[in-house]
Amino acid sequence: MAARSQSVRRTAVPKSTARRGAVPGSSAAESKARKSSAAKSPASARGRKASAAQAPSRTALAQSAAAKPKASPKPAPAPAPVPAAPRGKAAPQPKKVAPRVSLGRPTVVGEELLDLVFKEDFHARQIFVFLGVRTVRELEEFGPQQILDKAAQPLKESIDRIRRRLAILNRALRDDEEFAVKFLERVSAESSL
Repeated sequence: MAARSQSVRRTAVPKSTARRGAVPGSSAAESKARKSSAAKSPASARGRKASAAQAPSRTALAQSAAAKPKASPKPAPAPAPVPAAPRGKAAPQPKKVAPRVSLGRPTVVGEELLDLVFKEDFHARQIFVFLGVRTVRELEEFGPQQILDKAAQPLKESIDRIRRRLAILNRALRDDEEFAVKFLERVSAESSL
């Protein structure tokens, strides 16, 4: 039995292919080895078929690679568009702060009371009361336009009340007749509902 297995091993790879430098996993050598081993020993053939089924030969891999058509280079996908930000309240932009100019050393402290600093200016003190500030540091938090808007708001509201009252009385300020007519139309439309 041992002699028979040795002869199988010798005939598995013919000497002529070994001399030519053929790789022992090539298709021609492999097929000859399978035929001769299958004829001599069916048990060894089953083992070889199982190992061949598990690991494909180099030639089979090369043939399958050659059979696959080469994919043409696909163009790069266009970059996805950036989704628009959801509409709603816009994020508040930080206010641009102008570089501070040095005014020199202050002559009053920030905690100084405004009534003492502006004791001769009655109207300025009225604005401070209206703004609700008492110290120089609190007043410095406001800008000039911001103070003007806050101080002018009650004045604007008072003038609007005067215009509406005159329109109800069928009167108007100079060059303000258009407002009176529109106001009366709006009042009559509301009263009819």
